[in-house]
Order: sequence, then structure tokens, then C-alpha cells
Amino acid sequence: MMAILPGDGIMRERGGCQGMQIAALPQGQLRAHAHHRTRCENTMKPVSFGTRLRHSAPGEPIYQTSNITASYLHFYFPSNPQAIAKLLS
Repeated sequence: MMAILPGDGIMRERGGCQGMQIAALPQGQLRAHAHHRTRCENTMKPVSFGTRLRHSAPGEPIYQTSNITASYLHFYFPSNPQAIAKLLS
């Protein structure tokens, strides 16, 4: 959308990702959730993936480059304040 990270976003008619996940970041583990109907292609290599709590499908990819962390996941900051402090420093 803004060409900050490489990749293409493609809208789906149906399906997508919904639900709670655990995000394993290099800075620490965070709780998170996702809700979207798009998919990404031609992206950079993710640093990790979320782990779904109630579904066996792969979790959301998490990308980091320079001082940017990007994912479809919405991180719940109070789940690990120390990891958030590292992420934002």
C-alpha cells in the first residue's frame, strides 16, 4: 500500500484469518489476534509466525526490517510490557 515493505495484498471473496494467536517475536512472546480477508504474496522472509490457539492452520507471518515490525496480528501490549519496550526502543 505504501511500498514500505515488499509484497502484494490480495483481497479474498471469502475466508481469511480470524482468532487469537501467540506471536513469537525476537523481543519476546505477545498475545495477539487477527481478523482479515486478504492474503499477502511476494513478501520478504518472516522472522516468525503466530501460533493459533484454536485452529491447526498456520499462524500469521511476522516481518521485521530495520525498525519496522509488521503483521496482520494486532498485538496485545499488556501481555508482555518488556517485549513491547524492546520492540519500541
